[in-house]
Amino acid sequence: MEDQDRDAGRLELIIQLIDALDRRLSQITSEKFVADGDEIDLTSYRLSVIGEECNKLSQTIKGRHDLPWQAIYGLRNVVAHNYLAIDPERIWIAATENLAALHRACIIELAKFDI
Repeated sequence: MEDQDRDAGRLELIIQLIDALDRRLSQITSEKFVADGDEIDLTSYRLSVIGEECNKLSQTIKGRHDLPWQAIYGLRNVVAHNYLAIDPERIWIAATENLAALHRACIIELAKFDI
């Protein structure tokens, strides 16, 4: 049961972070994003946390969804360990185009919990 509780908390956090990214980034253009170091940092941090939480999800949950789990965690590693390699355009695409399927999967999985 403890693993399920941890998974539920991770799913909730991932959903919250994706929603926060959507709210914030829907207010700006990609050009403004790429020119704003603070926005890049904030978005990179949120993507890093998403990657970390995805990595810690149970294999049961990850096995039910055909998502690029290694790539999600790989982006987290770039942000955490190779900050100078961060590509603002890649961060923009990851945050604005690549999270919808993960968001849906998290909502589906969270609905399975009796919370």
